[in-house]
Amino acid sequence: MPTIIPTSTEQSAEIARRLLDAADSADQVQTVTSGNTTAFSVPDDVAERAGFGDREPVAPPSTEPQEPPRSGKGSSEAAWQAFLAAQGIEFPEDAERGALIALWDAHKDA
Repeated sequence: MPTIIPTSTEQSAEIARRLLDAADSADQVQTVTSGNTTAFSVPDDVAERAGFGDREPVAPPSTEPQEPPRSGKGSSEAAWQAFLAAQGIEFPEDAERGALIALWDAHKDA
């Protein structure tokens, strides 16, 4: 089970999105923290499908924050939590997905 470590907080949201999109369920993407660093632990097949395998190089991350989808695949509460954390936005641990989206909307409109 590989651990994928972003090199910056900006890269964390992009990696979270790619892993969640490649996973069969959000439960396959686990966050691992050490100090100020957040990493992701996923099964080998999820890492491969997300482009983090040994076979091809990973494209550089987008410099623009890309929010998770608001509905459908990749729109889970975990995806929104990872995205907001990567943006440095604090949120209550018990916040539901709708509240997390509202926090992002308020932040980007500010």
